[in-house]
Amino acid sequence: MKYVIFFKHEKLGTRDAATPRRQSGSLTIGSLKPREKKSVTTNSVELDNAHLAPNYYYSDGGRQKAQDTLGGLWVRVYQNGQQLGEYANPSTPTRERWE
Repeated sequence: MKYVIFFKHEKLGTRDAATPRRQSGSLTIGSLKPREKKSVTTNSVELDNAHLAPNYYYSDGGRQKAQDTLGGLWVRVYQNGQQLGEYANPSTPTRERWE
C-alpha cells in the first residue's frame, strides 16, 4: 500500500498564501479477503498552530495567527506490483499529483 497525505502550512507573521505540503509513505499489509476492512497506522503528520501574543501585531499586516490544515489523503493498494485499488478523500484530488 502506498499513500500520500496532503496538508497546507501557514507561517506566522507573513501574508503569503499557505504552502502546500505532502507526506508520502508505504506499508506492507498481509493478504485481504474480499471486502475485508483493514486499519493501518501511517507516519504521523504534525499540524502546527501559532498565535501572536494579545495586543501585539505585525506592522506590515502579517498573519497574527497561523494554523496548518489537512487537505486530504490518497491511497493506492498494490499486489505483485499491480495496482488493485485506489481511495482518495476528498474523492477527486485532481489538483494534486501522485508522486
